[in-house]
Amino acid sequence: MKYLSKRTTAIFLCVAALAIVSLWHFSERASKAAPGCATPSFAVVVSPNINNSLNALALGDLNGDTKPDLVVANYYSDQVSILTGNGAGNFTLSSTTTTGQRPSAVLLGDCTTPAQFVDALFLNAGVSPTDSERASLINEFGTANNTADTAARARVIRRVAENPTLAQLEYNRAFVLMQYFGYLRRNPNDPPEPGLNFDGYNFWLTKLNQFNGNFVNADMVKAFIVSSEYRGRFGP
Repeated sequence: MKYLSKRTTAIFLCVAALAIVSLWHFSERASKAAPGCATPSFAVVVSPNINNSLNALALGDLNGDTKPDLVVANYYSDQVSILTGNGAGNFTLSSTTTTGQRPSAVLLGDCTTPAQFVDALFLNAGVSPTDSERASLINEFGTANNTADTAARARVIRRVAENPTLAQLEYNRAFVLMQYFGYLRRNPNDPPEPGLNFDGYNFWLTKLNQFNGNFVNADMVKAFIVSSEYRGRFGP
């Protein structure tokens, strides 16, 4: 028994020593950063005043400011809370909604309606659709009240991109830009452009749009050809 006791003690001491060495080695590695990385550190995040029965959470940009926000499920109070983030790890309680009994999970999803999706596309494109065009695109989603159908989203985006008005607008922009690249060999805001801005480009774009893309009637190509800047490329 005496021999067994010594052996047991020795084994225990060896295990303890190994544990101490392992913890020391881990702490040494944890305190060192990989090459090119900052030294790792952790800080307590400012905790908002929410229910203490937090059971689940989801992270995502809920207000479109590109900063992560939180949605948390408060199990015993039967509530879900939304917390807006400032991008620095701090969250502020924004709203709390009563749910069914004992919420145990939260999921984030796209709640944009088909009408909102279509209107946003036309707004970004700078195109005012007719009522029938708008309704036709919304109908791509059928009876759904969200835009979760990725195939429908793709069809709508393609149809907006192929809209004749958008095509003409983009064609005119590209055509004016081509004059600068082709005749003047520079960007519209490069020297010797007065003010180093896009005033000249915008002038010709507005004029081309006024003539519905007819560059002959707009005298645009002619103006570039007879310009002193263009002719100066070939000598005094």
